[in-house]
Amino acid sequence: MKKLLVAAILSSASVGAFAYDAQVNFNGEVLDQTCTINGKSDGSAVVTVTLPKVNKSALAGAESWAGNTPFQFKLSDCPVQATKAKWELRGEVDAAGTLKNTVAGTNATVRLIDPSNNYINIQTDAGYSFTPAADGSATLNYMAQYYSKAGSATAGVLQTVGYWTLTY
Repeated sequence: MKKLLVAAILSSASVGAFAYDAQVNFNGEVLDQTCTINGKSDGSAVVTVTLPKVNKSALAGAESWAGNTPFQFKLSDCPVQATKAKWELRGEVDAAGTLKNTVAGTNATVRLIDPSNNYINIQTDAGYSFTPAADGSATLNYMAQYYSKAGSATAGVLQTVGYWTLTY
């Protein structure tokens, strides 16, 4: 019994002897207002981008692209502070960071281009930083295009979905 009591006392004393390597403090803020996107709020904005029909020969070579299609997000009622727009790593994203086709294979994906004309790799996207105008508005112009990393695209329908968020 004494051995059991001594073991219990020693084991409870050793718990306090462990030291941590780092303290992590978390700070945040919940806002009264977030941006309205294309006239919608609370995550209800849906944007449909229709790429043009292209001939499969336009996507025959490796690293080929075609059908550049502009689209935009019109923001209003934003807090006037630095804001970041980011494509989320959710859904159908391939290793190259493009949006995979969710229907019959065409060996083509959708690649996105940010407002600064940089290709967006959704796998590593750090986001696009901007500051809304004094009235809380901003327009972010993006582009989508068919993309074939390997080439040899086949005829068929292409459909996919991407998720876009704002952080303040």
